[in-house]
Order: sequence, then structure tokens, then C-alpha cells
Amino acid sequence: MPDGTYQDPIACLYCNFPKPNHRVPTLLTLGPVENLFHEFGHAMHSMLGRSRYQHVTGTRCSTDFAEVPSILMEYFATDRRILPLFAKHYETGQALPTRIIEALLESRKLFGANEIHTQSFYAMVDQKFHGKHPLGKNTVDLLADLHKDYSPALLHVQGSAWHLRFGHFHSYAAKYYAYTWARAVAARVWYECFEQDPLSRSAGERFRRTMLAHGGGVPSQELVEDMLKRPVGINDLVNSLQDDLNL
Repeated sequence: MPDGTYQDPIACLYCNFPKPNHRVPTLLTLGPVENLFHEFGHAMHSMLGRSRYQHVTGTRCSTDFAEVPSILMEYFATDRRILPLFAKHYETGQALPTRIIEALLESRKLFGANEIHTQSFYAMVDQKFHGKHPLGKNTVDLLADLHKDYSPALLHVQGSAWHLRFGHFHSYAAKYYAYTWARAVAARVWYECFEQDPLSRSAGERFRRTMLAHGGGVPSQELVEDMLKRPVGINDLVNSLQDDLNL
């Protein structure tokens, strides 16, 4: 506004949760809870944006940075200190027992490396599909070659075309790598700023002032480095993904 104030934004989350019935309210498993926290990260990014121009505020930023706040929120959703604060019995209010929390967190370690490999493979497919295709090859042929080169453990099924049902290849258009990049950045922010104290007011305020406030008005590399208070390189990001696997 001309007087220096900001218009309060309206953010809406569309959630495909099960409907309540006459006996119990809507109850969520860990997966939908993570998804809710993820999408709320996007909402926070929009609501707390304070950029000068509205067309670069909040999630209107580089694609590989837009997913960072939302992925960071997933770490809060599954932290053993945060879970008991909201994961409670709907009738008694009793927090989720520690043994169940530990079992849930242990289960998250399963197939972690496979998940990173799969996301990296998707990113490579996306890059190749939006690059220059080899002469005489369609996307099905190209996908089969990419399976051989980058995913030999998961053989391509001849005649299948699963990529035609993978909408992100269309909507992200050579930018699907952003998910893996953003996860590495979010992990670095979590481990250096929130892991020791996820309820740290000072870290939360710094997160709001740096990574959430500027949208696309400031280069994302600067926002991350302002949050971490140091330069960030490729080794930092690779180590972040390794830290996730070693939990």
C-alpha cells in the first residue's frame, strides 16, 4: 500500500482427507499429516511474504526454492518433540505413546536411499524429455534407455508408458530436480537451525525475516545463506541428504 502497510493475504488449503462420520471425526495417519504440514509451509510462504511487488511475493519465486519452506515443515511434522503436541487421542487427549512415535520414525528410515535415487531418476527423465531427443526416438524409447543408464536395478517394462501419467513432467517442465534440491536445502536449514530446538523463537523469526519474506525479490541463494549465516555449496547439499539417511 502507499502508506507502507501490507494487504493481508488469503491462503486456502484444499485437503483430500477422509470425511468424519457420526461416531468419529476425521482422523489422519502420518502420511496425510506430513502432507498437511507441507502445504501449510506454502501457505506460510504466501502469508508472511513482505516483498515490494506482489508478483514476486511468497511462492512466486524460483521453482527450486518454492518447495524449501514446505519441505522444511515436514521435519516438524515428524519430530519426536513436536508429534506429542498435536498427535493426541481425539477423546481422551492422551498424546501418542513414545513407543509408537519411535516405531513411526524408525519406519521412515526404510528405503530412504531408494527414495532419493527415484527422485533423482525422475529429475533426469524430466531433463532429457525437455532436451534434444535422439533422432528417431520417442519418449517411450528414451525412457527405456534412461532406465538402463540411470536405474538399472528397476528395469523398464516394455510397452509401458508410466511417464504419460506423471503430471509433474508437464507442469514442471525440466524443473522436477527442484524437489531433490529443495529437500537438501530444507535438511540443511533443519539440522543447523531447528534440530537442537524445533521451537526456537529466534530461529523461527530469522526464518520469517529471511526465507519467507522476500519471495522472488531476492536471489534464493542469498536467502538460504542469510538463514544459515554462511555460504552454501554443493557439498553442503549432498551432505544434507546423507544426514537424512543416517538418522
